[in-house]
Amino acid sequence: MPIIPLTDSMAILPIIGMVDTKRAKNIQLRVLEQIHKQELKHVIIDLSGVAYLDTGVLSHLFNIINGIRIQGCNAVLTGIRPEITNSIVELGIDLHEKVETKGTLKQAISEYNQSISLVK
Repeated sequence: MPIIPLTDSMAILPIIGMVDTKRAKNIQLRVLEQIHKQELKHVIIDLSGVAYLDTGVLSHLFNIINGIRIQGCNAVLTGIRPEITNSIVELGIDLHEKVETKGTLKQAISEYNQSISLVK
């Protein structure tokens, strides 16, 4: 599972393929290690390559996001496919209370770059 650095403080975690409980736990450990090692402040979790998430894996995804926050890092979810969105809505889960979301990876990067230029 690659954690791709974009800047000194920001990286992308692209998740591709099936995600089961074991893989979700491995992702969590790896991303937390990389946040610490790379001193990241922002991680974009891109789900464009994930076709299906069940409720158990969704719970692990929230654990990953909570771990990221505990490390002092901001997490943003992108690329949530319509099928997954539909499942989340049908389950009554409100993602906006739990995590920041953006429609696409491009949108998340663009907004991050805009916020950086405002600070300068």
